[in-house]
Amino acid sequence: MKLHHIVFYLSALVFVSCEFDESSYRYNLGADFINDPTRVIMIDTLTVNTYTTLSDSVVTSRGKKLIAGRFENALGVVTYCESYFRLDPIKYFSLHETAVFDSACLILYPNGYNFGDTTKTCELAIHELTEDITVEEETGYIFNVKQFAHEPNPIARFEVSLEEKDDLDDNNAVDSIQIRLSDDYGRLFYDMVFNEDTLLEEKDNFIHIFKGFVIKPANNNNSFITGFNAVADSIYTPKIRVFYHDYSPNDELYFDYLLEDFENYSGRDFAIGSLYANTYLSTYIVNDYSNSKFRDIQAGEMKLPSSLTDNVTMIQGGVGLKTRIEIPGIDELYSLGTGSIIQAVLYFEPLKGTYEEESDLPTGFEMYLVDSKNRSYGQLYTIEETSPATAVLNFNNEFKDRTTYSFDITHFFRDEYMAKGDPLYSLEMVYPISKMGYNIDQLIIGNQEHPEHEMRLKLYLTNYQN
Repeated sequence: MKLHHIVFYLSALVFVSCEFDESSYRYNLGADFINDPTRVIMIDTLTVNTYTTLSDSVVTSRGKKLIAGRFENALGVVTYCESYFRLDPIKYFSLHETAVFDSACLILYPNGYNFGDTTKTCELAIHELTEDITVEEETGYIFNVKQFAHEPNPIARFEVSLEEKDDLDDNNAVDSIQIRLSDDYGRLFYDMVFNEDTLLEEKDNFIHIFKGFVIKPANNNNSFITGFNAVADSIYTPKIRVFYHDYSPNDELYFDYLLEDFENYSGRDFAIGSLYANTYLSTYIVNDYSNSKFRDIQAGEMKLPSSLTDNVTMIQGGVGLKTRIEIPGIDELYSLGTGSIIQAVLYFEPLKGTYEEESDLPTGFEMYLVDSKNRSYGQLYTIEETSPATAVLNFNNEFKDRTTYSFDITHFFRDEYMAKGDPLYSLEMVYPISKMGYNIDQLIIGNQEHPEHEMRLKLYLTNYQN
């Protein structure tokens, strides 16, 4: 079949005329030399139906960052997230008998990830958990829909503001945030070391008392969602730092309870790359659609037509929002005569007002083949079948409203065209699967009927009229 395509394509290029029937422009190659009914046609009038779909759940555990906050997008959709983590006990550490407790604080290191209205202040709170963090038994993962109970009163509150640029590094991240804990609470961690409590000898005993912590929005205000480093073997890992003095020459002393290091865990060994993944570090992420045109969306088999959502669809990590694409008229191409697909490219545009800079727009979107129930049947590859096909961002610095994405879907078109029947599959464009559970990045795009940001499909094919 591939040989058939190659011979047919070469014949079209060498011997025959090429036409672009969908415009007033027509170009013929070789018309003075040979009379052949084969043409090359560009078509941009095929119907493209789009829908927004929602995953049942997304894996959010074993990541490398904590994210927390809430924001409301231009469509009225509110995204809320809170992150859970555990600390390790301190081993093989003792204090001099003259040691005296001074204070304690929780230290976080922002990693530069922010999404939402960063002109506002993000107000966050830290609560101690009252429920053990558990993974799903069959998969060993934790998903975005899972919450864990915590104490009603926070152990601390703090704010993140990105307005003070002097406090930011090159990655737009504050060097560190130190959150003072109450003396009574901080002394608990001091006493375990000073009294050589058995909680420090057995991790399971320590976790039984200190089940973990959650960082969450402190109120219902909408601002932005921010991220913190959470790599266990890094100097920038989250920690509770206890300060003390013991009347020695070096009298400004401290010790740290660090983010749980999975290498110290006696259970299953999960690893990502060269870094051990923190099994119990996870994020609860949910969208509130009640004040938006997406209020009727449901997870699973449902597909919400873009005609009911102001001619736009959403793609978002964290919760698994996807854009489903159906092209019902592929078989109608045979009415033009037998031919072969050369290239098919889908163009779409981000909604105006949802971004300012190129960095505001996510990249790397992937495409999957799905059936009528949104069940995936594999990722779409390039026509050469050497790598997965991904969307390409074409950012226009001068005229931002002309910014577009392009997605080569030639492989899909060739397979469906050759099948000669009703479409076997549809397409579903998603946030990169490998990053989906660790970001809440989103993209809002227009459909084929959008007045300003129209989705376009350009198809090039050879055509032989019998």
